[in-house]
Amino acid sequence: ESLGTTFIKFGQALSIRRDILPDDYVVALQKLQDHVSPFPTSVAIEEIERGLGRPVPELFVDLEKTPLAAASVAQVHGARLRDGRSVIVKVRRPGLKRQINQDMRSLFWLARVATVIMPRLRHYQPLRIVSEIWTNLLKEIDFCREARSIRSFVTAFADWPTLKIPDVVDDLVSETVIVQERSSGLRIDDASLRSDGPRLAGNFVDAYLHQIFVLGVFHADPHPGNLFVTKDGRLCLHDFGIVGFLDRGMRRKLAA
Repeated sequence: ESLGTTFIKFGQALSIRRDILPDDYVVALQKLQDHVSPFPTSVAIEEIERGLGRPVPELFVDLEKTPLAAASVAQVHGARLRDGRSVIVKVRRPGLKRQINQDMRSLFWLARVATVIMPRLRHYQPLRIVSEIWTNLLKEIDFCREARSIRSFVTAFADWPTLKIPDVVDDLVSETVIVQERSSGLRIDDASLRSDGPRLAGNFVDAYLHQIFVLGVFHADPHPGNLFVTKDGRLCLHDFGIVGFLDRGMRRKLAA
């Protein structure tokens, strides 16, 4: 965690790989899904006001001081709008873009040196891999881009009785702050949900098959920190920073 966002993202990716890591390692890495150390609430308030261009008291009747969750890219605070709606406020970590660029420049340099020392590594194209990760990380931390993805998924799944996508609040979005309707529930890996596992798994597969083969767009980061079950039994997807795209040709190949 002390290495920062870039390396936390690698840890998150490994946190669901029980096929390659011992259970003790997986359990330790799972803490990176939504239990990263938060930054001070006073800093979050500054970022909200800078991002949305208005004082917090003008935006919210109440902003919860203790974050609901803190992850590698952002932390989330509960709040209530002046019209009474309960929402969550996702605030990007300050200085995040600069940190990512610094980290990725270092990784790019290491990849270049590695290919000089071990020429056989060129077969795996490490420079291209680092470049792709760099590009995708910068896309992930742009909350305006994430808001567009959320709205498209909300529209696509508006009539689905088994899936909930919390919508974005109009006009309360910037590159560093995003406000969404609040939904409550349990993480998908909560022990109390085991008896309902087959139904939830079926609903999850149905939703993803629809995303992949019908929409050609899919939520690409469905670790347990981003997947909840609401009180009425629906799956609830959070965090659309990473979204994958499949063109018609790719979908046909997958279906063949």
